Amino acid sequence: MSQNLSLLRYCVSLSLLLLPLFLSAQEICDNGIDDDADGRIDLNDVDDCSCRIAPETPSLLLNPSLEEFSAAEPGCQSSQPGGLPDGTNQANCLVGWQRASLGTTDAWNAFTLAGSEPDYPTELPMPLPSGSGVAGFWVGIKDTDGIQFANGDGTLVQRYREYLASCFEEGRGIERGEDYRLTFSLGFMNSQIYDNKGKQVHLDSPSGVELSIYGIRECAQLNFGYYQNCPEDAGAEGYELLANVTVEGQEGSWTESVVEFTADNDYAAFAIGGSCGSDLKRVDSKYYRNYYFIDNLILNRTSAFQAPSVGPINVEGENICDEAIVLTGRYSSEATYQWYRDGIAIAGAKQHTLTLTDATGKEGSYQLRAHYPVGCSTSDAVRIQRPVIPDQFPDSLAFCAAGSSIRLYATKVLGARYAWSDGTSKTSLTIKEPGTYAVTVTANCQQRVEEIHAVADKPLTYRYRLSPEKPCVGDTVEITVDTDWYTNSVMYMPDDGGFFYQMADVPLRVVAGDVATVTAMLFTSCGMMNDIITIPAYEPFAAEAAVTDVNCQGTEGRIALRVTDGTASAFQWSDSAQKSLDSTSSEITVKQAGRYAVTVTGHDRCATSFTYAVADRKFSVDYVTTDVSCENDGSISAFPSGGTPPYRIEWRTAADNPPMPTQATVLTDLPKGTYFTKLRDSENCVTEARFSIEGPDSLQITATESIHGCYPEQTGRLEVSVAGGTAPYTYSLIGTTEQTTPTFTDLSEGAYRLQVRDALNCQSAEQPVTLDFPDPVAIDLGEDLVVDLGETITLQAELTGTLAGAGTLEWSSTAGPVLPDPDFFNLIATSNPEASGEYMARLLLPDGCSYSDAIHVQVQNTINIYVPTAFSPNGDGVNDILTVYSNAGVTRIDDFKVFDRWGGLVFASDAREVQWDGTRGGVPLDAGSYIYAGTVRLYKGGTHPIRGTVLLTR
Repeated sequence: MSQNLSLLRYCVSLSLLLLPLFLSAQEICDNGIDDDADGRIDLNDVDDCSCRIAPETPSLLLNPSLEEFSAAEPGCQSSQPGGLPDGTNQANCLVGWQRASLGTTDAWNAFTLAGSEPDYPTELPMPLPSGSGVAGFWVGIKDTDGIQFANGDGTLVQRYREYLASCFEEGRGIERGEDYRLTFSLGFMNSQIYDNKGKQVHLDSPSGVELSIYGIRECAQLNFGYYQNCPEDAGAEGYELLANVTVEGQEGSWTESVVEFTADNDYAAFAIGGSCGSDLKRVDSKYYRNYYFIDNLILNRTSAFQAPSVGPINVEGENICDEAIVLTGRYSSEATYQWYRDGIAIAGAKQHTLTLTDATGKEGSYQLRAHYPVGCSTSDAVRIQRPVIPDQFPDSLAFCAAGSSIRLYATKVLGARYAWSDGTSKTSLTIKEPGTYAVTVTANCQQRVEEIHAVADKPLTYRYRLSPEKPCVGDTVEITVDTDWYTNSVMYMPDDGGFFYQMADVPLRVVAGDVATVTAMLFTSCGMMNDIITIPAYEPFAAEAAVTDVNCQGTEGRIALRVTDGTASAFQWSDSAQKSLDSTSSEITVKQAGRYAVTVTGHDRCATSFTYAVADRKFSVDYVTTDVSCENDGSISAFPSGGTPPYRIEWRTAADNPPMPTQATVLTDLPKGTYFTKLRDSENCVTEARFSIEGPDSLQITATESIHGCYPEQTGRLEVSVAGGTAPYTYSLIGTTEQTTPTFTDLSEGAYRLQVRDALNCQSAEQPVTLDFPDPVAIDLGEDLVVDLGETITLQAELTGTLAGAGTLEWSSTAGPVLPDPDFFNLIATSNPEASGEYMARLLLPDGCSYSDAIHVQVQNTINIYVPTAFSPNGDGVNDILTVYSNAGVTRIDDFKVFDRWGGLVFASDAREVQWDGTRGGVPLDAGSYIYAGTVRLYKGGTHPIRGTVLLTR
């Protein structure tokens, strides 16, 4: 039992010790657990689970595997979530890609659009080279007699072509003089035949097709207009042929192709498609449709190519309903593998292939991660998405007259099956009377039920819409019909000849100025609606622009447009990637070189676009500063580059100060502070900069003097404060040894010179310091005294070197009590010494110093009594009163009496002092001798008799 308890305690203790480690754990990237508790599992934790090795050579082209789709891409018409294709002519749904002309380049996806019979391939060649998405284009069509295609300008198409194109990201385009390599996979369809009004048309991918690769000078030139032939025949502006490549292949398979070239110019965009050579025709039939798939377009400098690692991922499976879908990564015997769905490891999926079934689940985003001895690599994601069935038929339609009928066709070609409420299963239905009709659409293991409501006598409304509404002379104008009616087709007849019969939702393209009117016939179940459409043709704006290149007048460039003909009301700018910019004024500031387009609109002109190139002069200056260590030892060096030498440089100490008197590129002996510079090249490009020279402030020292001790043992003290410089500091009084403390003590009175040195050996200026001691302080009580016992003495302290009241004066004595006089700051004191002894005075000042003096007082214990022998009370004010005089040893005279010669009492007094005026009872006495007698009371007690005679004279 005790062993179990010990084991339990050990386990609990170990758990507590390891708990912090668990809380701060590193994400393990293949266990399906959020190990570090940051809310991100496995590959979703990009901070912990990113790999260093790229799955294959990076491409300058966006979305090279054609795996990314977006419904937000301009021109995308997909109804699938995320823009995945659900119909032909949806190359514009591919992120970063678009069709280059009127030719309807396609995007395909193994699970939302893997075919489109009967006049397109019914399936994709398997396995797909890189993910579930690919693109496709026609390289020659001949499925009817005569010439069947016309360009927007009315010219007939001799060789029908489609192209897939992409704009490079800013700064990642093809650069002149560089060597490049393009690799791609070309797919060859399985041959099929379809009947086109009795003509057997062969759909095929003939081997030996010649493709052309084009560089396009500006992104704004990528779409070369309403043409269905090759760029050379269309006169496509900005298109330059980079290379041709002939690709051989077998039906139902893919061929990896490589082409290398050296760029003659800089190019902002790229396009690929059939060359302008002749179509590959059949020997067994004159009707053909030549179609090719393309995938995994890797374009980069030749030197950037590397052997692929884990990618790309091949996909085997054309339908979400397939029993199994197989994903395959690139195999290496040195690697270990792990598959992920939506970034989370799939348990047990540790081979380079992954088979998905209904049991495992199919939908999701899949990646393969491989670990090699030198590191790991993670493939790009493969997206498997179950498609939705979009609307196939209108929700409602109307009859315009009794007995009319309407034939409905599916609007999306999905390879679906249709089950109508009347029991038919065709892709179309003829409706002859009002009512509700239902159809069940089955595709991709799903069903969708649609209802169509047919009503009678609904007014027919429609209008023809022109795009643009205000075309310039020479612009291609699209004419489309907008109506809430179900219509089959429209016939257009331009006034310059010819006619075009096409579906109502397909636009007609004409050239403004060449065509003034178009007769349009709208065909409905009620008959034909005839209209004449006027094609306006406006004159364009004229304008000129002042262009400032990037890194010429500052880091930003500028285009200032001035309209010289026409009244402009709005400006819309776009960059090289055709992204709209925020500016709506006639001026724009740009941060990068490139070609910028502006569309000017106004009431009296057509919308007119102008394109301007902003170059990068790459005019810049690198500055190297040396911060101040001591007073003024900072420096700045300028290293100009780019632009056009020679250069001129100005230096200023403030933006509005005049230039410093130098044009050197190196300045020395600079103090700390902010400086401004302007550098100009020979073409008047200017770059300005503001920079600071940092460092410590110059050494500033302050000394605080203080005097310590009391006279005559006073000493001086200096406390040093330092500002600026670089700590730590050393301190010295010139002529003495340096010290590391800022306090100097035990100094004599006199003059000194103080200096401080910092950690960078910078020295302060010598600072004079004078220590002035205060005047000596003394107290003097005078000479020693001899006094009679009982005598009151007054003592006075004489001060020098300080003022009365500056301190506290205290008295003490061994001879008797002392009574100081506070009215005189205790400088005067009285006392009745009772015995001989010392009198001492002590002066205590606020600084804690005290000064004292003492005198000796000798007390004589003797009695001195004096009675005058005669007095003359005659009223002359002289000697009129008989007084008994005594010293301090006598305190009073008791029972003093005066007798005449006959013994008669003439005066008696018990007062302390005797005062006899020579009268008896107020009557003056005669002159003569009188006898006195009395008793003297002594200071120390006891009495003493006195007797004698006094002569009274008149």
